[in-house]
Amino acid sequence: MKKLLLILIILVAAALLLLPSVAGRVSEARIRANLNRASENGFITFSISGYESGWLSSRGQIELGFSETYQETLARMAELENQGEDPQISEFMREMLDKSIVLDLKMNHGPLALGEDMFVGLSTAVIRFNPTDEDLATVRDELGIDYFLEIRTRTGFDGTTVFDADIPPVDYTHETGVFDFSGLQINGEFDGDELSSTGHMDSFTVNGPAVSFEVINLRVNGSQQMYSPHLWLGTTQSTLDSIIIETRTGPSAGSVEIRDIRADSDIHLNENPQLADLVVNYHLGSIMGADIDLRDLKVGLKLLRFDIDSLQGYYNLTNELALLEPDALAERAPELREKLYKLLAGSPAIAIDPLEFSWDEDAFQALLQVEIHGNKLPPEESWDPTDTEAWPAVVAVNAEASIARNMAIAVATQTLQQQLLAQSTPENPLSPEQAAEMARQQAPAMLDILTTQGMLTKSDDGYATRASFDDNVLTVNGMPIPLGAPEL
Repeated sequence: MKKLLLILIILVAAALLLLPSVAGRVSEARIRANLNRASENGFITFSISGYESGWLSSRGQIELGFSETYQETLARMAELENQGEDPQISEFMREMLDKSIVLDLKMNHGPLALGEDMFVGLSTAVIRFNPTDEDLATVRDELGIDYFLEIRTRTGFDGTTVFDADIPPVDYTHETGVFDFSGLQINGEFDGDELSSTGHMDSFTVNGPAVSFEVINLRVNGSQQMYSPHLWLGTTQSTLDSIIIETRTGPSAGSVEIRDIRADSDIHLNENPQLADLVVNYHLGSIMGADIDLRDLKVGLKLLRFDIDSLQGYYNLTNELALLEPDALAERAPELREKLYKLLAGSPAIAIDPLEFSWDEDAFQALLQVEIHGNKLPPEESWDPTDTEAWPAVVAVNAEASIARNMAIAVATQTLQQQLLAQSTPENPLSPEQAAEMARQQAPAMLDILTTQGMLTKSDDGYATRASFDDNVLTVNGMPIPLGAPEL
């Protein structure tokens, strides 16, 4: 019995001695797998270098950089923009794009990870951006911080990772002004393909002798699930109390205050799981300044029924084609046509809905939607995207707008004034003041003419219009408009 007990004790002790090493190997494998998967996004690559695995802990570096394809694409775009005028620009771009951001990784192994705190689980880790580059190190020391970014993680036996991260506060005074940053904190949880996180920043202020800039109370919450390395489904909510910009000198001296800023996004699969919908809504409570009184601005952007694989394939292919010489593009045109056809066959739609605001207490509301009728496309083998006469049969457009009377008169006045100034000649000169007065007098009559023609409908509050284009037919306020008719 004593021998059996001794053997069991030895086995348990051996297991306890081996477990930290095993936990370290498992954690390393998980990190490498996650980084490899993240690198499939096609833009940013992630890798581990200099990894040293120990018994109770390991350390190494995580490198972030642009993918070779994306580097080449950006460099090629710079070359085309530069048009060969300065060869050094292309070389400089390639040199800068080839640089990496290096994060230091230190990991403590489970099952009893010993670090600043004791944790029972697979591992804990600290990932820190604390560059040794002389210039960045000088900036860090000048700001009086220990690091630019630190991420702390705890991974349980079930693979769930809880993390928190921060960019430290900065209170820096220079002869050119004061820089005050409350710091940024992020907390979250990553479980396989699911990520939930919250973040907040209390304030960010730059105060100089000529200009001051202040951002107050940023809050972000998100919950996403990875559909692919290129697409995360889920929701994100962001709020910001205010942005205040003050200019103290010059003719533009004054302040602009933007308050109650919100942005909500939702990316989800359509009823057809091969298609995705993206809905983003923005809201600004007010923008106030010397000549600005804009309130309750709402903008909604909707991208509906987009074929996920086709959209990503089309984007990847266009990036690849950007690297080719013009003579080689024709050979790849069939591939591009194929991916574009599959994208349009899903009947995608783009909408701005709503677009609302009030200016000096006058209201404006509008919406615009452009939709492709995928079922009206000709067979793929006979489809020609350069055939402009075929597009009207598959494109549908809907638009609505309503505008307060005073705002409508102001818009009509500005339009007429620009037209009158454009018609001014040396023989018949017209000063801006004369054009403004003539436009002010003619604007109400212009709106009445458009109402009589049926282009606008009039109410006690202002004017409205509705237009649609479908099946090659243009309709305004229910009235068919012959295409090709002379302008009114």
